[in-house]
Amino acid sequence: LPEDPDELVAELARRGRYQRALNVLDALASKAPLDQSQLLAKGRILLTVGRFDELGELVEAGLAERPESDALWLLRARRAELSSQLDGAVMAYRKVIELNPRGIEGTEARVRLGFVLRDLGRLGEGQALWLSLVSSYERDENPDPSARELFMTGLACRGLDLCKEVKQQFSKPMYKYVQVMFDQALRLDRGDIELLCAYG
Repeated sequence: LPEDPDELVAELARRGRYQRALNVLDALASKAPLDQSQLLAKGRILLTVGRFDELGELVEAGLAERPESDALWLLRARRAELSSQLDGAVMAYRKVIELNPRGIEGTEARVRLGFVLRDLGRLGEGQALWLSLVSSYERDENPDPSARELFMTGLACRGLDLCKEVKQQFSKPMYKYVQVMFDQALRLDRGDIELLCAYG
């Protein structure tokens, strides 16, 4: 296992040893306040293990100090979504998109917001939001979305029933990009998907 504390936490989380990872973070916090990356690592682990009350306290304390942190807003949105507080999730996801529309967090927020809108019976809004994401890749002269962004995009293509629309509306290379990603999504279970989205 890595000796660097941050690398150790990430490796423990990847192995599913969440409590040990939290123990490492708690030991660090006893010596000095957690930095932003450590705070986010703890938040993602708390989200993964379903300790939503602790996550809520951590996120609200973090946002009080860093109100423009798109990553903290994303954690707030994920907590709200998984706690079935869908209206709160919509608000928080929209805040992430406002803060970082083209970054990894903004991309994930658009995809997840599409799912939440679908669950609220607003499928048309979710599909339009997601198609605008693909369109932003399509217009880019040198599109280079990360693997995580593409994976999330492929996942949305399946979840929002947009395969046919993407094939009809966008170029063959973009459709192939998305097709590869949703084919990959088929081979992973929910735990793998969440881990990939959380840790890249």
